[in-house]
Amino acid sequence: MVGSIGFLGTGAITQAVVTGLCTAEQQTPEIVVSPRNAGRATALSERFDRVSIARDNQALIDASDVVCLALRPDMASPLIEDLRFRPDQRIVSFISTLSLADLRPLVEPASTICRMVPLPPVADHLGPVVLCPPQKEIAALFSGIGTLVQVETEAQLHALWATTAMMAPFFGFLGHISGWLEGKQVEPEQARRYVGSMVHALAVTGKNDAERGFAALVAEHSTPQGLNEQALRELERTNWGDSIAKVLDLIEDRLNGRADFSDSLG
Repeated sequence: MVGSIGFLGTGAITQAVVTGLCTAEQQTPEIVVSPRNAGRATALSERFDRVSIARDNQALIDASDVVCLALRPDMASPLIEDLRFRPDQRIVSFISTLSLADLRPLVEPASTICRMVPLPPVADHLGPVVLCPPQKEIAALFSGIGTLVQVETEAQLHALWATTAMMAPFFGFLGHISGWLEGKQVEPEQARRYVGSMVHALAVTGKNDAERGFAALVAEHSTPQGLNEQALRELERTNWGDSIAKVLDLIEDRLNGRADFSDSLG
């Protein structure tokens, strides 16, 4: 039984996950957050009765049955290795660059370790949450914050994780469409609302009909000789699908330690 969940690191992802947990339908254990980001930690503790702020990082570890590692990759290892864990604790890491093999010596003698990929929309119980490897108790704790996907291997995890790098490009894509509308004398607020609403509707369709496959949705939205068929044809002539795949390969290589931020497609 889990009495408390601790979050080591109080950044945007922790804020989103804690908000999702505290507003989910299921009952959530007590939550302890680290004091480093004082403003965000205070805001969470003031908003939710079950959230408290630890005196320091070791106090957070001592008070937690489940410890979520939500630290920036560049600062994670030195900070974690100075802390003392217990054998009975379960560790959930949100850190993209530390594998299970990297984590084990850092959190000994704790031995139950999972990696998780939550995204900012989990604050509103939206979007996927990837868990590796599957772990029944951890899955039950976090199932209420989003669509839980459990995978067996880190290779699968990294492939799914790589796709999260498409969030900024996605909003950039919407920005280009909105900007084009503004260039056609559409008011900026109207352009953004229109594009946001259109994409929201498409996203709901994509989620609800995902079992049919996206190729079926492409066909359904491509009237013969219609506007969508023409737009798709012209984008495919630029090999945009290949460009997306190459970017995802690069991000996956980074997650697997075969590339870093300085690498590019040339």
